[in-house]
Amino acid sequence: MWCRSIGSIMLSLMGLAALAVGQERGEPLDLGTWKRMPTFQDGRMMPVNTFARRLVQTVCHRVNPRLSLAGAAHGVSQSPGLIQAGKL
Repeated sequence: MWCRSIGSIMLSLMGLAALAVGQERGEPLDLGTWKRMPTFQDGRMMPVNTFARRLVQTVCHRVNPRLSLAGAAHGVSQSPGLIQAGKL
Protein backbone atom coordinates (compact mmCIF):
# COMPACT_ATOMS: atom_id res chain seq x y z
CA MET A 1 0.00 0.00 0.00
CA TRP A 2 2.77 2.48 0.88
CA CYS A 3 4.48 1.89 -2.49
CA ARG A 4 1.32 3.03 -4.26
CA SER A 5 1.02 6.02 -1.96
CA ILE A 6 4.63 7.01 -2.54
CA GLY A 7 4.14 6.62 -6.28
CA SER A 8 1.08 8.85 -6.16
CA ILE A 9 2.93 11.43 -4.09
CA MET A 10 5.81 11.46 -6.57
CA LEU A 11 3.37 11.88 -9.45
CA SER A 12 1.72 14.74 -7.57
CA LEU A 13 5.05 16.46 -7.02
CA MET A 14 5.90 16.17 -10.72
CA GLY A 15 2.52 17.71 -11.54
CA LEU A 16 3.13 20.59 -9.15
CA ALA A 17 6.51 21.18 -10.76
CA ALA A 18 4.81 21.34 -14.16
CA LEU A 19 2.30 23.85 -12.76
CA ALA A 20 5.16 25.98 -11.45
CA VAL A 21 6.79 26.03 -14.90
CA GLY A 22 3.49 27.14 -16.43
CA GLN A 23 3.17 29.91 -13.86
CA GLU A 24 6.68 31.18 -14.64
CA ARG A 25 5.58 31.61 -18.24
CA GLY A 26 2.76 33.88 -17.11
CA GLU A 27 0.00 31.31 -17.66
CA PRO A 28 -2.82 31.34 -15.10
CA LEU A 29 -2.69 28.61 -12.47
CA ASP A 30 -5.77 26.37 -12.68
CA LEU A 31 -5.99 23.85 -9.84
CA GLY A 32 -9.53 22.77 -10.75
CA THR A 33 -8.34 20.24 -13.31
CA TRP A 34 -5.60 19.04 -10.99
CA LYS A 35 -8.09 18.37 -8.16
CA ARG A 36 -10.24 16.20 -10.43
CA MET A 37 -7.37 14.11 -11.85
CA PRO A 38 -8.23 10.42 -11.24
CA THR A 39 -6.08 8.30 -8.93
CA PHE A 40 -6.46 4.69 -7.84
CA GLN A 41 -6.16 3.25 -4.35
CA ASP A 42 -7.17 -0.27 -3.31
CA GLY A 43 -8.97 -0.78 -6.62
CA ARG A 44 -11.08 2.36 -6.23
CA MET A 45 -10.88 5.40 -8.49
CA MET A 46 -11.06 8.79 -6.77
CA PRO A 47 -10.02 12.39 -7.51
CA VAL A 48 -6.48 13.30 -6.42
CA ASN A 49 -8.00 15.86 -4.05
CA THR A 50 -9.85 13.09 -2.16
CA PHE A 51 -6.76 10.87 -2.17
CA ALA A 52 -4.62 13.69 -0.77
CA ARG A 53 -7.14 14.52 1.97
CA ARG A 54 -7.33 10.86 3.03
CA LEU A 55 -3.55 10.57 3.02
CA VAL A 56 -3.20 13.69 5.19
CA GLN A 57 -5.83 12.34 7.58
CA THR A 58 -3.97 9.01 7.82
CA VAL A 59 -0.59 10.64 8.45
CA CYS A 60 -1.69 13.50 10.74
CA HIS A 61 -4.69 11.82 12.41
CA ARG A 62 -6.66 15.01 11.75
CA VAL A 63 -9.02 16.08 8.98
CA ASN A 64 -7.77 19.67 8.84
CA PRO A 65 -4.15 19.81 10.08
CA ARG A 66 -2.29 23.06 10.64
CA LEU A 67 1.30 23.63 9.66
CA SER A 68 3.66 25.66 11.79
CA LEU A 69 6.51 27.23 9.86
CA ALA A 70 9.53 28.55 11.72
CA GLY A 71 10.01 32.22 10.94
CA ALA A 72 6.62 32.63 9.26
CA ALA A 73 5.02 36.04 9.66
CA HIS A 74 1.66 34.66 10.75
CA GLY A 75 3.02 31.68 12.71
CA VAL A 76 0.42 29.04 11.89
CA SER A 77 -1.36 28.49 8.59
CA GLN A 78 -3.70 25.89 7.19
CA SER A 79 -2.04 23.74 4.55
CA PRO A 80 -4.44 24.58 1.64
CA GLY A 81 -3.71 28.26 2.20
CA LEU A 82 0.01 27.64 1.76
CA ILE A 83 -0.53 25.96 -1.58
CA GLN A 84 -2.85 28.69 -2.85
CA ALA A 85 -0.45 31.40 -1.69
CA GLY A 86 2.38 29.71 -3.58
CA LYS A 87 4.44 29.19 -0.42
CA LEU A 88 4.59 25.41 -0.74
